[in-house]
Amino acid sequence: MPIVGLLLNNGKIGALSIEKGIFGDFNNPWFYILAVINGVLLCLPNPSKVTLRMALFLARCSSFAYTFYFFMVFLPYLPFSIVLIVAFGLGFLMLTPLILILIHGSILGDDFDVLKQHFLAKKLIFSACLAFLILPISILLVSIYDKKVLNNALSYIYQPDFSANQIALDKISLGKTLDLIKSNKASNNQGELTLFSPQTPFLSAFYNWIVLDNLILSDAKIDKIESIFFGKKPMTTRSIAMEAPKRNINISSCKSNSYFDEKQNSWLSWIDLEITNGSNNLEEYSSIFELPTGCWISDYYLYVGDKKEMGILAEKKTANWIFNQITRTRQDPGILSYQTGNRIAFKVFPFAANETRKTGIQLLHKEPFTFNIDGKKIVLGNENQQLTIEKTTSNDNAVTYISSKEKANLEKVKRVPYYHFIVDVSDESVSDTALYKQRIDSLLAKNFFSPKNSKISFTNAYIQNSDFDSNWTKKLQTQSFEGGFYLDRAIKQALFTSFTSKNKAEYPVIVVLSNHFDHAIVENNFSDFALAFPESDYFFTLEKNGQLDFHSLIDNPKSNLGLCNTLTTNELLHFSKDKNDVYLRNDGQASIVFNNDFSPNANQTSEQNWQTGLAMEGRYLSQVFYPKNSDKEWLNLIKMSFQSKIMMPFTTYMVVETEAQKAMLLKKQAQVLASNKNLDLEEDPQRMSEPDLFVLLLLMGLFFAFYTNNRLK
Repeated sequence: MPIVGLLLNNGKIGALSIEKGIFGDFNNPWFYILAVINGVLLCLPNPSKVTLRMALFLARCSSFAYTFYFFMVFLPYLPFSIVLIVAFGLGFLMLTPLILILIHGSILGDDFDVLKQHFLAKKLIFSACLAFLILPISILLVSIYDKKVLNNALSYIYQPDFSANQIALDKISLGKTLDLIKSNKASNNQGELTLFSPQTPFLSAFYNWIVLDNLILSDAKIDKIESIFFGKKPMTTRSIAMEAPKRNINISSCKSNSYFDEKQNSWLSWIDLEITNGSNNLEEYSSIFELPTGCWISDYYLYVGDKKEMGILAEKKTANWIFNQITRTRQDPGILSYQTGNRIAFKVFPFAANETRKTGIQLLHKEPFTFNIDGKKIVLGNENQQLTIEKTTSNDNAVTYISSKEKANLEKVKRVPYYHFIVDVSDESVSDTALYKQRIDSLLAKNFFSPKNSKISFTNAYIQNSDFDSNWTKKLQTQSFEGGFYLDRAIKQALFTSFTSKNKAEYPVIVVLSNHFDHAIVENNFSDFALAFPESDYFFTLEKNGQLDFHSLIDNPKSNLGLCNTLTTNELLHFSKDKNDVYLRNDGQASIVFNNDFSPNANQTSEQNWQTGLAMEGRYLSQVFYPKNSDKEWLNLIKMSFQSKIMMPFTTYMVVETEAQKAMLLKKQAQVLASNKNLDLEEDPQRMSEPDLFVLLLLMGLFFAFYTNNRLK
């Protein structure tokens, strides 16, 4: 009966074909295997030898967990089994768990009565409990292992160690885990419906609790993991643009007020905006602006009606989740958050037809500058009031701020370029090896510069780095062509290696070889790594006949910007710090010098203090270049951001309308800060696959339909 029930539930027999089951997903082969084992154990004759009877008793206790599980799954449905017996003749299958648990319990009782004549009752009970726990503990251990594999995959992607060799992951476990996560998410998307659910009752909820800490993995992250490790073609994603889409809503008034703090030798500026909706529709204001080096957001406000509400500084993931929740109810949120680099996304919602709303942003900055938002230019600070801007190093020696005036006096130099080839060895590229050699030979023949000291990285899910020499083609032939083309990590690793190298007089010219560049896996852009590529914002793809095409490192890297006819070396500014050579862009703008030997430690945090902001910038940069340490430092930086009121890339300024929204924000934030930072929030709490009102009404409806039909006959 259990075997027939499983086959019927899973659509293997009968007219009803349900891929994931009527009462849940029981397609895993272990459900069938355990059903057979359980049936055999219950049908075996009882041996006369005590030791064998004891062994059989413990085996039956172990399989009792299986019997008990299905009893719990179908217990809520038992009152309706009679209805289904009358209606479909299949209600007997729903009674199977009840009958089976009675039989199983009776057999265990008989075993216990016989064995207690030879063993202490306490010993038998203790042994029976241990045996019963074998299956639950096995499920727990498998879940813990899957969690470890998933966390390793997430760490590999979001917290990589660019200086260490990579260890291959258990792809079988990872693939199974992703399938289960997707299955559970599909069930949650069905709302209250629990019949025909792709979840496995109780076990799916338990698995999510252990593996995901009751959070979720977003579709984008699942797609990225599958693209990297299993070669799935990545989804087409919209690149983060410099300008937000324009609507019929614009800044109608823009004012500023700057205060110079002589003690800090820095500025605190308020920008007060009035934003007007020129349409007759409900609108959201959305804009993107860029902050200069050494400038941070230190406060924010939004008028809600006639009341000025000051912004709350919150963890970024939580704030975005709350913002999405609130906008569905058409209440008032406003939000400021980092995108990449120094780009800030700014949103306010809602704007009624022809409505004007007031909002303001406070900036903490070292030098006077011209702030640009939606074409409105505002001069913040006064150069005549701030006569000198000295080189400033943070208290923890992590970063040094060099003003634009100081940079003008630095020595101008040029570094020596070398090629860094990134070769696609994903599963799509197995037939492209001959083309790679032709293209590289064609490029080298153009003599842009010497290939001496050049590097090559064979890239799929993992990266194998090597010196570029005469043996590179033999190394190519030994590669395992599998998985996706993880270009994002290969570029970051090349930049990291150059940035941390003792020989900083050389720099890489990154050249990518792939016949499937549109399938390359790239996360937004490389703005956060800008310190590592002062010469140029470009990398190149090597096309047919040795042709090089431009691609931007800071804006939509996968977009082809056209043909490059020559390679030139741009002039830099040389700065020496602690006997270490640092090379800065010759762009007339202030720069930050990051000490890559910096080890974050406790810092004194002051509210709206520029020195604190500089120290936090150092902590953030340490996580950009050394993301393997970000678990602990992520929390420390968020705490420092809260204490100082200075927004960092991990935090967000937002205004909410009600105290209930604030309470929801703080509750979700606590959940996020206590969990894996690489997981995501979900919209609704998870539900176990137990029958709800919908199921009860459906069963009652079937009964009355059958009853009425018989009466009419």
